[in-house]
Formats: sequence, structure tokens, C-alpha cells
Amino acid sequence: ADASEFVPKIHALQNQAELLRSGELRQVIETMKSLRKSDLNSVISEVDELLSALIDAIQGLRDSALSSTEIRDQLESLDLLEAKSKPEKPKRPARKDSVETMMEVHVMGLSHHSAPVEVRQKLAVAEAKWNEYAQDLVNFARTSSGYVVPEAAVLSTCNRFELYFASPEQKKYSAIDCVNEFLREQSGLSSEELDPYLFNYSGHDAINHLFEVSSGLDSLVLGEAQILAQVKACHEHCIAKGGPEEEEKVPGAGGKIVAKMLNAGIRIGKQVRTRTKIGKGSVSVSSAAVELMMSRSMQDLRKPASKVHVGVIGAGKMLRLL
Repeated sequence: ADASEFVPKIHALQNQAELLRSGELRQVIETMKSLRKSDLNSVISEVDELLSALIDAIQGLRDSALSSTEIRDQLESLDLLEAKSKPEKPKRPARKDSVETMMEVHVMGLSHHSAPVEVRQKLAVAEAKWNEYAQDLVNFARTSSGYVVPEAAVLSTCNRFELYFASPEQKKYSAIDCVNEFLREQSGLSSEELDPYLFNYSGHDAINHLFEVSSGLDSLVLGEAQILAQVKACHEHCIAKGGPEEEEKVPGAGGKIVAKMLNAGIRIGKQVRTRTKIGKGSVSVSSAAVELMMSRSMQDLRKPASKVHVGVIGAGKMLRLL
């Protein structure tokens, strides 16, 4: 007989068992007593047939069932057949530049906010030397177990010197110490002479600092536009391939992490200037000087600005802008 025929009867037995378990045994007994003998014999006979059929069905399922070993053998044979039917995919070569751990971004440097000109000059790097300086830092922080500072980029201007770099998360403090020591070596300044003027930010704080710089919020003249062009130059240098036929002879040391960070800073700087009026008015030290001269010429010299002779002391970018 088909086992499906016994499902309703099995369900009925389960319900009766639930009645017994739920404490309604007395009610069942009373029901059995109320049955006539012929009815009772009929119920018992039906239950006996049901149990016999159930045992036969279970035995049939057991005889037709596969052992666990047989099942495992069949699955293995199916896997082998499927593997043979599918062409073998070529294995991907292991990437040499794969990131084995989480990376964290940092920035260390000094600016017009706290460092005097004579200290800033000790760290200043000409733009043509930015990549060479960054490569020197990467190699300086190299150990037998790998690079402590695998990525670095330089931003050096009249009013600031900043190193943007990335390091494995577990080597964060070692990386910061290496960069600090590298700056002392390059500047020739002792820890007592340099450290009071240095700032250092990591993670979100480093990114927020970059956003403030590229937006002109950290500049000597609020909203100056020149710093955004300088951040762009920093990004371009750090991703440069380098080579004899390239404009940049020394390759950049920015890598994916620092390059992405700088690119985000450029994007934010553009958005700030597009959506706000931060760039309205004086946008550089040079333009601020000219505006001051024009506003004070009548008051101080009793002459209009067009009649005033101006002498400029100094040289470099500010003089060319004037």
C-alpha cells in the first residue's frame, strides 16, 4: 500500500497522543467505556491494521533507503562528473600589490598657524622634488618585514608643508614615528626645535584637514584659490608613472589610498567654491595687499591709488602675482 494513504490516520493517532499528553486521558477512557463491545472491537481492529500497515511502510522505506556511505559515494561521483563536464578555469595569479591588512591615512606637517618662516623654510621642498622626497620617505621607513609607510605625497607651499601618507593599521604609531624621524633628518632640526610646530592627524581627522585645506578654510587668506591648484598638483605628482620619456622623471609614491584621498579633497574644494561665496573678494595674499593699498591710499597719502608709486620687496610667486 502507498504510504500516503496512512498519512491521515497517522495524523489522527498524533492527535490522540496529544490528547493523552495534555492530561485528557480521563475523557478518552470515558469515551471508550461508552462504546459498545462490537464498536470497541472494530476500533481496536482498525488501529491494529493501521499499525501493521505503518510498520510495513517504515520497513519498505528502510529497505529502499541508501546508507550514508552510499549517499556520499554517489555525491562524490556526481561532483567528479560535473567537474569533468566543465572546462577548468585558469587560476588567477596572486597579486603582488594585494592589501593584506586595513590601511589608515595620516597627515603630518606645519603651517603658518604656528610655525615661523625660518622653521617652514627648513622643510620646504621645491615642486620638482616632491616625488623624490616622497620616495625617500617610503624607502626610509622600509624594514625587513616590509614598508611601514608604503604610500606618501608631498604638499609644500609658501605657508605650509604637509606629508600625506598611508600605513597598515597595526603599524600606525610606527609609521608616525618614522615620518617624524625622517622630517628631523631632512630639516636638520632636533626634536625640541621641530616637534612643537608639527601637527599630526589620522583617519577621519586627516581627511577633514585635507578638505579644509583644499577649500581654503585653512589658508592665510580665507578662501584663496591657489591652494586648490596646489592640491591638484600634489595629486598629479603622486600618481605620476615616471620614466625617461615622461614629464615626471621620478614616479609618484601616492598609491591607491593616498591618491583617492587627494582626489576627494579636490572634489570637495571645487564644491565649496561652487556652492558658497568663499572665493568672493581677496583670494590671495597678493590681492589682499593690493586691496589694502587701494583702500588706504587716499586716507594715508591723500592720493588716489592710480597716482601712487608702489615698491615691492621680495621675490617669488607673490611678486609675480602682484
